[in-house]
Formats: sequence, structure tokens, C-alpha cells
Amino acid sequence: QGSVAQSCQGRRLPMHDMLGNGLACAAFGAMLLVSAESPWHFLDLDLHMPVPPAEAFASGGPLAERETLAGELAELRSAVEGHQDCSGKKCPIEVQALQRLASLQFEAAQLLRRGVGLETARPFFGAACANFAAQHNPSNAEFVWDIGLGLQHDGLYQDAVEFYKALRVAGCEQWGHHARSFGERLAGLAAGTKRRSHCAAGDGDGGLRVKHVSASKEAIGRAEWVAGLPEFCHVLDLSASRYSPQEFLDKFVMASRPVVLRGLPELTDVFPAGQMFRTLVKEYGERIITSWAAPHGRFWGKEESDGVEAPARPARVPLSMKNLINILQMNATEMGAFVYGEHINLEREVPELAERLVQAHLASGPHLLAALPFRRVNLWLAPMEEEFQDTLHWDAHDSLSYQMECAKEFLLFPPGDRDKLPYDVEGPEDNPQGLEWHANLGRGGRHSEVHWHLGSARQRSRAAAAIDLSRPKEELAKRFPKLAEALPPKKCTVHSGEALYIPAHWHKQVHFFGGAGAGTRCKCLNGAVDFWYRPLTTDKQSAVAAAKSLKEEL
Repeated sequence: QGSVAQSCQGRRLPMHDMLGNGLACAAFGAMLLVSAESPWHFLDLDLHMPVPPAEAFASGGPLAERETLAGELAELRSAVEGHQDCSGKKCPIEVQALQRLASLQFEAAQLLRRGVGLETARPFFGAACANFAAQHNPSNAEFVWDIGLGLQHDGLYQDAVEFYKALRVAGCEQWGHHARSFGERLAGLAAGTKRRSHCAAGDGDGGLRVKHVSASKEAIGRAEWVAGLPEFCHVLDLSASRYSPQEFLDKFVMASRPVVLRGLPELTDVFPAGQMFRTLVKEYGERIITSWAAPHGRFWGKEESDGVEAPARPARVPLSMKNLINILQMNATEMGAFVYGEHINLEREVPELAERLVQAHLASGPHLLAALPFRRVNLWLAPMEEEFQDTLHWDAHDSLSYQMECAKEFLLFPPGDRDKLPYDVEGPEDNPQGLEWHANLGRGGRHSEVHWHLGSARQRSRAAAAIDLSRPKEELAKRFPKLAEALPPKKCTVHSGEALYIPAHWHKQVHFFGGAGAGTRCKCLNGAVDFWYRPLTTDKQSAVAAAKSLKEEL
């Protein structure tokens, strides 16, 4: 156990918890050493050892320059098939050979994608991903999954759907055992936490109507100065007026003009009115999805660690859908972890739900955003009554957000205000290190506790601003002199049953609220469905278009 203690070296643990976690880590290392004494893993030959097409290695083919690659893959497959314990299509392979196989398959997949096309490459991406996961290398497996994000970003929607499907068919897990175990333990901790009073029904849809977000002085102060802002967004009632996709493109998309929409399909074929969370638990409760967590409600807030000051990325936590919805109903302060579901990528994590939502979205009348390449559909799930705070940020996509439960208030700045907003652009370009929250569950007194520490992130976020618009206006202007030129922001409110279109490159901070002003559906949790599109304009073009639209408004 002592020989693997170095693997725990980078973990920062509270002093009172050091001994227990140190022993646990050493025991885990010993377990890995024992498992290494039996270095075999069984493969499904059809899924995990596909054969590249012969023409790929022909003269001028995409693999011609790597003529030894075919031989290496064939040699590995022959050795596996010839093993005495090979029965049918299930054959053993040594762990070291599995590592070599996954690397070769990933190389072949990249070459095939460039030379032949993604369709031919998909089985090799799936096999490499599954084999990376089998050797407990979740980082490499995640890297393969993230290729799908690139496809979505480029607006290649169907390619992304088929890519994710190939990874699932191959049996590639997105999450390693340690991450899944932490999510399960966090759900267990939440089970012993008090449920918030307005969530008494326990399913997310029931309970009493929430009166306000919080009674804190900060929230009241935010409400007072924001309340005086006029509503900026026009409300377009599509049940009373017909807009063709071309008209919407000209007046709102190319003009970079946000707008609140009424009369769109309400997605009730997927989520019956008032039953969004009950439906998610009943039909998709066991699906593992990505949630985000932090020790406080300031997601992406600026933190400092070891001389690095930057917006801190929340910790990613895999949770089942039912566990996430249950956690959202608990008292986050008591639990020691603030959790919410932000931009849950449904094509990647719950494809059946994504397909149903896209079909419902397109079911009624002409699709207003038909000219924009579609990227993805997301779920947005958050608790009410908690001190959650979204950070001012910008997105490089056009968004159509269906507000399903409760309401949101968007504070917006046009694209041309970017230089006036305090984004994290002062960080050194040669040191792009960012920060990320990490958590572990330990023992504290008689109860389990969540212990948090900041670690290095793979990259620094340049899209999150270290600013809280809930602070008094005078304080903000004094701390950020350039910001005074941009204040006040534009306010747009979207209620349950409405949708908000926000063009790409607008800057926004979101507050969510309940009460009688939130719409007809609002009790325990806040929920939305977001459709993202690849923009047709650059940030500079959007800035020019938005400035022109604002001038016309005046």
C-alpha cells in the first residue's frame, strides 16, 4: 500500500480527514496492484475489434501512409481469436495489448474520418472508446465522446446523433467508476437532508407555490434596482400573427434582436402540463446525466488558489435523472453542495428524450429558425428558494429557450459591449491555467460531509465575467469603471409557457423566480428546454447588427 501512496499526493484533504482518506486511497491502490496480476479483459470481436476496409490501405487510400497499421490490427485480432479461451465472439486480451489496440484503433478512426468519411470511421471510434474505458482510462474515453461535441458545434446534428449512437452500441461508458460512485454517495447524503418546505410532494412538480427566490438582503437589493428597468424584449404572439421563417430571419436573427415568443408548441406531448419532473423521473429516471456542483451558489464565480485567480468551473457530477431531481429539492446549505442541471446535452445522454423534444418542437407550423444549422437540445433544471447565482457570460450560439416551469429574468448586454464588461481577459496567454472545483465525501463528526478544494482546470474560461449584477449599481460602476458605460443592462423576462430567443454573442446573467408573476406553472423547481443553433454571423457582425437594431428602437 505504501508503494502506491504517491497516487494520493495531489489530493488536498482536511487535516481531520487525512488518515481515513489516506488509508482508503492506499487500499484502492493495492486493489489496482492485485487486479494487475490478472491482466485479462474479454472483448466482443465484432464491436471491439472491427476490421478496416481493404480499400483504405490501397495506394492513395487514407491509410496507405500507415501500411503497418493494418498489419498490427490484424496481428492483434489473430492473436485474440486464437486464444484457447476464446468462445464464439468473446475472447480474452491482455491489458497491455488492449492499451495498444485502443491507440491503434483511435489512429485508424482519425485517418478514416479524414480520408473516407465519418460513417466508415464510427465503428473504430466506438471500439477505441470502449477499450479505453475498459482499461479504466475515462479521460481518453471522454476525449472520444467530445468529438461529438465538435460535430454539434459545427451544426452537423445528424452526424453527432449517429456518432453518439456508435459509442453507446460499442458499450463505451462516459464516466469512470470513481465518478459514478461519488454521484451515488452524494445522492445518499442528500437522502438524509431536509427537503425544502415548498417541495413537500417529493416529485419536483408538487408542493406550494414559491413566493420569491430568497429573503436575503442581496436578493432584495437586486430586485429593487432591477425592478425599475423597463422590459426590453418585444413579445411576439405567434397565435395572433404568422411569421414565416424568412421574416423571422430578417427581423430577429440577422438583426440580432432578442424576443419573447408566445404561441409556440408547448411540448406537452413530451411533458404534460405541470408534470415535467414527474415525467423525467418516471420515463428517464435511471439515465445517467451530467450535473454541476459547487460549495456555494456562485457558479463560475472568480476564486483564487495558489496564485491563480480565475472563474472556477463547477465540479461535474454524474447522477441518475431521479437522483438529480431529488437533490434539487433538498436544502443545499445543509447538504454542503449546491447542485443543478445546466445545459444537459440530451443527444449525448438521453437520446430518446432528445428525439421526442425535437419532433415536438417541429410539429406545429413552419420552423422559425429553419435557416440556422441545429446543434443540440438541452435540459435546464434548478431549485427555487436557494442562493443560486448565474454568472454574466456570453454564448456562441443562437438559443431558443422554452420556459417550462417558473420564470427567468435575463439581464442582457449587446455584443458590442464586450470590451466594457469585466471578462477574464487579463490572464497570461502563456499560462491558460484555469480553476475547477473538486469534491470528496468524508467523515465529519457523526455525519458524512462534502469536502471541497480548488484544482487546475484544463483551460481557462474566457466566456465568464467575474461580476454579480445583483450588487448595487454604484458599487459595480466604482469597481469596474468601464462597466459604467454599459449600464444599465436590458431586461427580458420569460414566464412558464413562453420561450425566449437570444441571438449569439449577447451577454447575459440569469435570475430565476417564482410567485404569481412567474406564470401558471411554478412550484418547487425551475425547468427549461433549450434549443441551440450555430450562428450565421460572427461576433463583430452581431455587434454591428445589434447596434443598428438598438438605434432603431430608440
